Amino acid sequence: MSIQYIQQAICYMEEHICENINYADVAKSVHMSSYNFHQTFSFIVGMTANEYIRKRRLTLAAEELQTTDISVTDAAYKYGYESPESFSKAFTRFHGSTPKQAKRKGATLHLFNPLVIKITLEGGSIMDYRIEHRGRQQFIALVKVFPNEIINDDNDHSIPDFWEKCSERNLIEPMKLLCKEGKRDLYGLCSPVRDNEIHFNYGIGIMIDDDTDITKLEQLTSERFYGMIQSVVRRTDCRRVKQQVHEGVHHRGCILS
Repeated sequence: MSIQYIQQAICYMEEHICENINYADVAKSVHMSSYNFHQTFSFIVGMTANEYIRKRRLTLAAEELQTTDISVTDAAYKYGYESPESFSKAFTRFHGSTPKQAKRKGATLHLFNPLVIKITLEGGSIMDYRIEHRGRQQFIALVKVFPNEIINDDNDHSIPDFWEKCSERNLIEPMKLLCKEGKRDLYGLCSPVRDNEIHFNYGIGIMIDDDTDITKLEQLTSERFYGMIQSVVRRTDCRRVKQQVHEGVHHRGCILS
């Protein structure tokens, strides 16, 4: 059962939180392929496994900085950072204060507790329903081209790595903030895989609807820092998108059918 595997994965991460692990190691611990584990964990938990590890490490680092005499440098290496500078940058982004400020009494820090997954069963009654065909949807997305052969390769990490790379660069959260609370679902958008083509397009995006903050959308797409999200493509076939590549990630939003 997927829920049980995900809880086991969380326990594994907690037990090895200070070790050099990532989502691929966690996937192996529950005997799942990296791709399937990434998809399942992200869907159930709402974040990637690497993001969960990062938030837990930064929480534990803050607690230790406040309650012990550990130095910022020692905390950085203990919790998996290559340098005190990279640790300080990640710490400040997460907590809103620097590691040195965290050592002061009364410092306000963010807390991210271990996850515990609980199953609640609902339903058991008859209900009426109907299936409706929805028309074309618009998405703004970060899009990248992948080779077709990765689809059947359970050991391939390309798509999970793409999610993680975009998350680490803080490119996903600005898109989510364009939508109202309760409508910030992320979509994995995949173009049709055709026999006469060797690549397919995959995107990470949000749906654009009447409640989307258009002003923020225009601001986001106009700022140089967010150059990876330049426009909302209105075509349903993403093969027609003129793609501009920068560090492996395409510079267009995309609607995929």
